[in-house]
Amino acid sequence: MIPAAYHSIGASLDMGGRIKTMCNRCAGMAELTREQLEGIAREKGRDYVMIGRRCRCRLTPGCMGWNRFWYWNAFWWPLWRDKDDGRWIMKR
Repeated sequence: MIPAAYHSIGASLDMGGRIKTMCNRCAGMAELTREQLEGIAREKGRDYVMIGRRCRCRLTPGCMGWNRFWYWNAFWWPLWRDKDDGRWIMKR
């Protein structure tokens, strides 16, 4: 179960939640700063949910991989469930 501090960007900001991103291709990794989280909140709204989200890699120039998000709770834990990943797989 994902802690309440990660149910939305606003909750993460209010409760001091830590979120990082990691690319599935280049293995680039970075913890999001408070300023970056505030930027997401401004752009998407404080109710924006990071659970199960991903975006194109912005960690390594030219990388076409996907960044997925992790949350901190004594260890880094995935902010997604593998069973939900089917929506990202393109059917050919």
